[in-house]
Amino acid sequence: MAPSKAKKKPTNPQKSTSKAPRQPASPTPSSMSRKRSSTVNQLPRLSKRTRAPTAKALESQQPQPPAPLCQPPTPPAQFEPEPTPLLKFQSIWRVVLGKETLPVTEAGVYEEGAITIRQLEAWRDEKLLFLKPRRLTAVRWCTNASYSGCKSTEECPYIIASDLDLYKATQVLSLWREQYPKKTLRLDLSFYVEEEAPVIDLTIP
Repeated sequence: MAPSKAKKKPTNPQKSTSKAPRQPASPTPSSMSRKRSSTVNQLPRLSKRTRAPTAKALESQQPQPPAPLCQPPTPPAQFEPEPTPLLKFQSIWRVVLGKETLPVTEAGVYEEGAITIRQLEAWRDEKLLFLKPRRLTAVRWCTNASYSGCKSTEECPYIIASDLDLYKATQVLSLWREQYPKKTLRLDLSFYVEEEAPVIDLTIP
């Protein structure tokens, strides 16, 4: 027997050949949970431990004050003043009898405070002993303060009786040193004496 042929379904001529547009499927709960999990994974993970900011970080975050328009000048470095050098002067000591200067003189360079009244008295006794057998008696000490090129009217004579008188004379030299720093200062000392007349024996033997 011959196989039977499959029957063909009759085609409907009124049915259109164009397909209708497909509507999007409504989201299911499973698909929504997947989208949420993917968005959560894309967010940056926050660290579980939060550290306290350090002091340097806090200082850097604070706003800095604006710089002043005109800053005050820095004060200059303070230097210690140099000590004033000691006063130095030339001095000649002599023994004077009337208008005659006896041959006992001494010259030297001295500093302020180096000459005292005791030193002058010791020098006086030494020279009077040297000038014996002449009979000399002490009268007074005098000093004359001056400087090189000084006029006779500008000299300052003093009578020396104590250390205070010597101090006054050296103070005049200190003033002249400030006024004439290149001048040579002098403080000459004169010891005035008197000579007793020799005793003449008029007795007749």
